[in-house]
Amino acid sequence: MSDAKGFRVPGSLARIHFQYLLYFWLVGRCGTIREAAKQLHLTSPTLSAQIRKLERALGQKLFRAEGRRLKLTDAGRLAMEYAEQIFGLGAELAEAMAGQREKGGYVFRVGVVDSVPKLIVHDLLEPILAEEPGVRLMCGEGRSDELLQRLLAHEFDVLIADTPLGREYRSRIFSHSLGESPVSFFAAAGLASQLEKEPFPGCLGRFPLLLPPRGTELRRLLEQYFDAEGIIAREVHEFADTAMMKVFGESGWGIFPGPTKIQRAICAQYSVTCIGQAHAIKESFHAITTQRQLPHPAVMRLLGKPMTKRQTPS
Repeated sequence: MSDAKGFRVPGSLARIHFQYLLYFWLVGRCGTIREAAKQLHLTSPTLSAQIRKLERALGQKLFRAEGRRLKLTDAGRLAMEYAEQIFGLGAELAEAMAGQREKGGYVFRVGVVDSVPKLIVHDLLEPILAEEPGVRLMCGEGRSDELLQRLLAHEFDVLIADTPLGREYRSRIFSHSLGESPVSFFAAAGLASQLEKEPFPGCLGRFPLLLPPRGTELRRLLEQYFDAEGIIAREVHEFADTAMMKVFGESGWGIFPGPTKIQRAICAQYSVTCIGQAHAIKESFHAITTQRQLPHPAVMRLLGKPMTKRQTPS
């Protein structure tokens, strides 16, 4: 057991003003002194001066200017990794002190990458709401890069994505498989009736397609499938929001893909018909987490096992 009387604060630690570290962290996330100063209710010159004091204390330049934005130097990126861990733990401490996990009541904050079908998210989260008394669900949606930064800042407890994320944060972000599904194609009744004489999948080249945008994992898998089947799309409309894509599909604007796992729910909710299945395409879903001192009970239930037994670095 250590003797508190003999403990001495290391000189290197004493030089770090943690308020300045907080300022650095926010500037790094915002990318500009002006935006960070606005959030901190400080003037830009005041904030700049405090960042310089931190740089002098650490003996390293933390930012370099690129146009109107500030980019992290190599030393800045290293400092940012530590700052995110420090303030992430601070956020976790605040949650614990607020008693969010006491007496079965707590908040479950889920970030959803915008390319993930909402019906899949519903199927994953509904059992937790039904089985965990007192849980209050808070969902946010957005691009994967934005959500990752918010996960690192402990603004989310977990992300749901259609591809493993965070390879650039190998030691701090973990990817857990939530399963996979083949892909089916759907069309409104009026459009489906025109496909009866055209066998699947050849019909995909004769009618407009509603697809996720380029750069998404599902779009990559679909294009590989089209190439293998010799399908040349006649007309393509792109939708980052899968729910909006289904609404346009329901209105007869084209054929759209969706997970076979929720085929019945898609047909019932959007009054469409399944016109064929592409078993060669496997759409996967993942839970993305960070290491926590106190594992979140709803995250553990989502994964099916304690995080320490299931997590693998992304």
